[in-house]
Amino acid sequence: MNKLKLKMSSGRNAAPEKLDPSIVKVREKVLALLADEPMGTAMATIDNIPEPSTKRDLPENLRIDLDALKPVKTDPVFLKILQDCDVNGLHLPKGFEVEVEPKEAESLIASNLAEPMEAKEAEAAEAT
Repeated sequence: MNKLKLKMSSGRNAAPEKLDPSIVKVREKVLALLADEPMGTAMATIDNIPEPSTKRDLPENLRIDLDALKPVKTDPVFLKILQDCDVNGLHLPKGFEVEVEPKEAESLIASNLAEPMEAKEAEAAEAT
């Protein structure tokens, strides 16, 4: 009864395209290893495969630095608008004091639309 052997047919179904290439490689290796085994031995071998553990180490190329995904906390910059302008769809009149992110502040200062407020002026604006 144990004389039936598994044979890999040349026209067998290929692995589904949705599978990860690493899974397809493992699948092909398992099929190749079991190709010359009698059916009973192959089935017993497959039945004895341990369940995957809940915690496994990822390969180095799949590891993600979770700290890099956390938002970077930056201090806001206080600017005084030098001339009427539109920023991100918002109209800002001349003399308006605004709190912006450092990146936006650089852009506004570089285009001569705003200037940094003095520290004392910024504290007074925060208090009001």
